[in-house]
Amino acid sequence: MELSKKIDFIEKNPNFSKILSDLQKINSYFILITTPQKNFNLNRIELLILTHDPIKTLTNCNLIEKKYSIKIDCLALDIKDFDKLTKSNNQIISEMLLNKIILTNQEHFFELTKDTISKTNFKPRKYTLIDLNENELRYNLSKFGYSEFGKEQKSKELTFEESIISTLLIGTARQKTALKDLLIKNDFNPELLAFLAKKYSKQKEIQTLINKNKQNSKLNKLNELLNLMKVISW
Repeated sequence: MELSKKIDFIEKNPNFSKILSDLQKINSYFILITTPQKNFNLNRIELLILTHDPIKTLTNCNLIEKKYSIKIDCLALDIKDFDKLTKSNNQIISEMLLNKIILTNQEHFFELTKDTISKTNFKPRKYTLIDLNENELRYNLSKFGYSEFGKEQKSKELTFEESIISTLLIGTARQKTALKDLLIKNDFNPELLAFLAKKYSKQKEIQTLINKNKQNSKLNKLNELLNLMKVISW
């Protein structure tokens, strides 16, 4: 079934075959293309790549992006982070796995996910980060330590990484100012935040937040995020 999906997609989009040829040269455990047809119609590719070297993988994707003049948004994860995110039912990962085509190493993908993928709760959301209203954003920010006057009512759930990007997209000046401290106080996945920053064209804003935390530059998460941003912002 997975192979037939891949063949069908290439037949409908013959220009993708050259891109695939270059993607297959990337050293990875597997490569998935997510929401393939919708994104390709918009001259865009969204990838989930399991790799031992996310920085090198993103660098290679940048080269392919420039070579074919197509936007490539790649979530590059190592095995440890992928396992952690799938076991925690991370909504972003769940949605990527729901509508995907396995481009490389199909057997390896199923072997690595056999104990988690069947337990993952696949419930695609009907909204994007830019669709939230003021109250919904306030609720999510309150979960991570930022509160304003008034009581927040439970609403649409975002991850911390999504809350950061959503604030940059639709938040108030005061909320955006608070992001500097939230990055220090909360645990986050640097690869996931970098992926969302590129997807929503917020690389510059994320780099600004990192620069405002220079006094905390020894924190591993910020260092890793900075290295990722340097790659995807070139």
